[in-house]
Amino acid sequence: MENTGGRGDQGHEDFRAQHRREVEQQAQDPEAFPEFTHFPVGALYTCVPVPSGPQPAPEYVYVPDPQLGRDKDALAYHGAISEWNLLWEAGVLRHGIAELHPRLHFLRNYAGRNITLLPRDEANYMACEPLYHLLSKPALDRFGLPPVSRGAFPPSASRLTEFPADTERRLSRAFAHHVWPLLCSGSPLEAFERDESISLLAHNLDFWIPYAHEFVHEQLQRLPRYPVEKLETAQRRQMRRLKKDVPPGVAVETPRLGGILWLGRDEAWEATRAIVDLADERGKLRAILDAIRSHRVVDDFSSRWSYAKEDFERRLYRKRAKTRVTFVELDETIPCHGPEAEVEADLLWEDFFAVLNAKERQVVVCLRSGVTQVGEIAKEIGYANHSPVSKKLAAIRRKAALLLGIEDSRN
Repeated sequence: MENTGGRGDQGHEDFRAQHRREVEQQAQDPEAFPEFTHFPVGALYTCVPVPSGPQPAPEYVYVPDPQLGRDKDALAYHGAISEWNLLWEAGVLRHGIAELHPRLHFLRNYAGRNITLLPRDEANYMACEPLYHLLSKPALDRFGLPPVSRGAFPPSASRLTEFPADTERRLSRAFAHHVWPLLCSGSPLEAFERDESISLLAHNLDFWIPYAHEFVHEQLQRLPRYPVEKLETAQRRQMRRLKKDVPPGVAVETPRLGGILWLGRDEAWEATRAIVDLADERGKLRAILDAIRSHRVVDDFSSRWSYAKEDFERRLYRKRAKTRVTFVELDETIPCHGPEAEVEADLLWEDFFAVLNAKERQVVVCLRSGVTQVGEIAKEIGYANHSPVSKKLAAIRRKAALLLGIEDSRN
């Protein structure tokens, strides 16, 4: 028995090694890597209800990762998350269609809300999957990230790839370098490191995840539907009955087919541009960064953060080299509920990034807020952290002090 098990383990390792070699080979071709695809809903449903009117604003919620191989109930839980996200086109109607696993029963309290679930694994790969598959092989190599053959929507928990323990930090830095030229108008791709005086201090992937998913949804709308004429006779009859029974404002359609959403470095770069444009519509990121570069940025933030700004500036203050600190609020961003978010009344707060101009000794902290209708959801899932944004600001302050060559007065 022991010898058989050993041969099985060796065979599994050989398969994984072969898989890594094949992915490495694929990743060398900029026309075939990166790749992001769609898993067809038709694998589960003959037809789906589609709201014809406007949907409530989207919100994104982290849920605990299904621990496949560790929890006997994990497969059912993972399937329920996948089914919920596969029914993206049904929007708020998912509440009446999807079979909820007990760990997702909290969704019953938010009927009528347009929620996407983000499974949070150790590497946070599943939530960040669209962002990960925008990066070229050289970009992945530069930050020590492994290539993955292709990404897929909705996220899947079954992966052969082994990720570093600090994957989320590496991905944050990699994506910051990837997207920065699009945020600093007129800067060439190489400018961020070679001669850009404005440096990124901290980067929150949770800002970009909703816009990446929204772009994916837009691309999915372009995929053709499964042909009605290819349905079996009984399925066509069922579809006709459903069309008669649905209320006004709801259409019954066949699901979208699977397909490639982007393929190769050029298409991934165009997808990145589109994601930045979506984010810019809400947060006006380019305008803020242009103001930083031209020294025109001014404070524009809620009184909620007055003390935080004073504390931040006081701890970086030195008489001979005073550091100027500016807080800017990015309002009306898409809420992303997770361990690092704070909810106050109907606003969700989460820091996005901080920017340092070392030459001018200027630190600009951009805080983002979004209107939420699911404010209690973090507590229901178990994210009861105390002042997570304040903790993030402290980390940003310490890093700014280090890069400016001064000592944080807290120490």
